[in-house]
Amino acid sequence: MRTLPFDRFTLVTPKSVGEIEAALVSSVARPKWRAVRVWPFSPRPAQPYEGAVTAEGFKIWPLVRYRNNFLPVIVGRFEPCSGGVKIEVRQRLSRLALAFMALWTLLAAAFGAAFAVAPPGPEDAGFPFDPRLLPFLMMLFMWALAMCGFWWEARHTEKMLSKILDGEPYQGF
Repeated sequence: MRTLPFDRFTLVTPKSVGEIEAALVSSVARPKWRAVRVWPFSPRPAQPYEGAVTAEGFKIWPLVRYRNNFLPVIVGRFEPCSGGVKIEVRQRLSRLALAFMALWTLLAAAFGAAFAVAPPGPEDAGFPFDPRLLPFLMMLFMWALAMCGFWWEARHTEKMLSKILDGEPYQGF
């Protein structure tokens, strides 16, 4: 079970670094600042990713037609090996998403500390559960939201990169 929004995988492809770079450049748009990356009812973007590609590697993120603040940032590095190129890929959350999650967790912990020292009063009698559980439910909600948003796109990214780069999963060490 994947419990954290981080992933690593390695692909091996028979292509050269130049061919890999060309394949990625055709699938990656230059980064643009947008409040909303792609509008929900807009046509599908020409390139599925946005970011930068160099001869050493890439740093990209998916373009989606829906709101997902937990999209993976995909960082890859090329390493020549016998019979082709090994591509080491790491997927992680953006720093902004991590900062938001940290702030949410700190606020939930502060509420938890406040609820821990305050005894339940008569106004809590109609509440369907013990209100001291609310901070834990807030943390659980944030974790589930981040995991669903991240892993939904991370699975698709691994398949899409394998297809774009004509790569196979690397089995060795």
